[in-house]
Amino acid sequence: MSEIETGSTPEAPETPTYSEETISLMEKKGWDVDGMAKGYAELERFKSGINPDSVYLPTDQEDVEGWAKVYTAMGRPDSVDGYKFTTESKVEVDNDLVKRFGEFAYEKGLSQSQYNDILNLQLGLVEEATQAMEEAEIASALEAEAALKKEWKEDYDTRCQEAGEMAAKLGVAELLKKKGLAGDTEIIQMFDNLKQSTKEGHLPKPEAVSQPDSKQEMKDIQSNPAWMDRTHPEHKQLHARFLELCGVSR
Repeated sequence: MSEIETGSTPEAPETPTYSEETISLMEKKGWDVDGMAKGYAELERFKSGINPDSVYLPTDQEDVEGWAKVYTAMGRPDSVDGYKFTTESKVEVDNDLVKRFGEFAYEKGLSQSQYNDILNLQLGLVEEATQAMEEAEIASALEAEAALKKEWKEDYDTRCQEAGEMAAKLGVAELLKKKGLAGDTEIIQMFDNLKQSTKEGHLPKPEAVSQPDSKQEMKDIQSNPAWMDRTHPEHKQLHARFLELCGVSR
């Protein structure tokens, strides 16, 4: 009769127990023990800052390298020259100002899209302001023209023509056209005053326009920015002096 070997039965591994709250959370998230362990490991890497796929905000404002990584991740070019400006605006662009803004944008960590959007916003504001000024100038010119027509009535066309002829005689007609002032009501009135003075026999003294000093001063007046800018505080004073050199008092 053979012997029957006897021995202790191996104990089954103990099943871990979890709280009802943990079990409920695992069921909702679809987690198992391995998934929980993996998630915890990823959390540890995140807290330690060793996750190579993550970018962390530096706690020190002087951390140049750390902030450079953040700016790069947000879309900042590798260098100032990496910014590319594109626009559909018709406003003339100052390339030097664009370059200076690029340096500012890079220092502040702006992305390519932020850089381009800000520049286009500025150009749009300039365009709107320019259009508003042009519309205001047109409205002002129309108002002045209407007032002159009301004053001169049926003589308006004739006096405008005679004013143009007077400007031609003084050799400034082409200059006025070039500067866009030939239709300016103040200019027309100025030369109309000259014309009316000649009709009344009050001709300008020859020496007033023939002397070299007077001629030079008249040229200087015409080249002065205030001569063309009606809003300039010296505008009317220059016009009065011009008439004085011509021997006419307004």
